Amino acid sequence: MKLILVAKLQYYRNDGHVQFMTYYDVLYKNDDAVMTLLTPLDAEFTGLFKREKALFNKMRKSDFTKKIAGADRRMDDDITGMNNLVRAGLHSPTGSTREAAERLHNRFAAFGDIARRSYEEEPADVMALVTDLTSAGYKNEVTALNMTTWVTDLLAALQAFNGLIIDRRDEETAKPEGKLADVRRQLDKVYRQMVDMVESAATIDTAGAYEEFIRELNYEIKRYNDDDHEHARKDLGATDHCVVEPVETLAYTGKAVTPIVKAFYREEGKTTIELVFSRDFFLTYKNNVEVGTAVVTLHGKGGYKGQFHTTFNIARGV
Repeated sequence: MKLILVAKLQYYRNDGHVQFMTYYDVLYKNDDAVMTLLTPLDAEFTGLFKREKALFNKMRKSDFTKKIAGADRRMDDDITGMNNLVRAGLHSPTGSTREAAERLHNRFAAFGDIARRSYEEEPADVMALVTDLTSAGYKNEVTALNMTTWVTDLLAALQAFNGLIIDRRDEETAKPEGKLADVRRQLDKVYRQMVDMVESAATIDTAGAYEEFIRELNYEIKRYNDDDHEHARKDLGATDHCVVEPVETLAYTGKAVTPIVKAFYREEGKTTIELVFSRDFFLTYKNNVEVGTAVVTLHGKGGYKGQFHTTFNIARGV
């Protein structure tokens, strides 16, 4: 019988992983019965844990980390500046300017608060936004609101950000010893050995010497599994997992046609999930101005990743 919950260590963020191991370190060392049982592995665990903390602190304080934060702020400032221009345009006395602002306002709203995205998610969202703003569908609106310079700088900021991310990864890879990921794997292995020892001893213990330790550890594991880890992201691009309701033929207007599609995620044997636009996915369009077949692409975000393509028709006289 399984007594101790499985900690999903591979999903814990670096800071979350350190916090969890800090809690575990204190918990087992403050329990005399458990500490006596785990003495053979104590030195190995302690040594690996110290290395993880040292590497994590070094990574967090590295020059690249500071530069990346600066590049991220530059992207956020550009997006904030463009949002301000759009809001101002909504109150313009000129009808064409208000119309341009309304279209851009809806497009920005579709992406949600990009500034709150993680470093892993934000570049994809920014690239999709830049792609939209430089496309034929929104080029006139960008020009009407004098946003061209902002868009150009946002693209440059994104390129600088991505370059720094690559440089930092190269720097980490070049280290001769103890990359953080490697130390985490070793530490996780020792942690699981220790947990197995406690569980084995508890199954034949009639005095309940390990009950309080297991209860407290399970409480913490559940909290981290539920709240403090990065969940595995479901892949919208996987075969038959993403289902999109057909989009009816839409009328040609001479401007970009941007329908919001209704989509679902399904896995065999599991309940079908209705996806929420802007939370679970955002949309980009291609060939969506002229009469003919347009392509709309769903890009996973939040708990989803990957892309799913579908089409719709644009016709005159609809």
